[in-house]
Amino acid sequence: MERTLNLLSLMTLEEKVGQMMQISYSMVNPTEAEGWVSKKFSGSFLHVLGDNADHLQELALSTRLGIPLIFGIDDIHGHGLLNGATIFPSQLAMSCSFNTDLIEKAGRVKAKEVAADGLHWTFSPVLCIGRDMRWGRIDETFGEDPYLIGVLW
Repeated sequence: MERTLNLLSLMTLEEKVGQMMQISYSMVNPTEAEGWVSKKFSGSFLHVLGDNADHLQELALSTRLGIPLIFGIDDIHGHGLLNGATIFPSQLAMSCSFNTDLIEKAGRVKAKEVAADGLHWTFSPVLCIGRDMRWGRIDETFGEDPYLIGVLW
């Protein structure tokens, strides 16, 4: 906490705003991504893999305050952006099995594959209660039963 308060006291307004931004790596080219780190002080990126993540992290650590980046990735079915990663059924399909051990094992595999690629944060599991089939991402939930969602979490 002390380090955080110290950093906040040293940061400019521009750096504070930058730390609240999350940039989708798929929407910028590598040079633009470097600018988001070194000139705009972005605090987070989505969908950056391997050497690209390592490069951006090194760049962030070499800035004035050396604040590390946070890398996030959609990992609902597995680390699907990485060639050779394991892809699993949707959460809704897995929840139909009522097999808590198997679902936990799938989660561990996904976590290991993402961590091995240097990523810190996954958007999985989705713990929403899926009650409206019109929602386009309902298959990413464990369904509509709060009890089952609690057991599978």
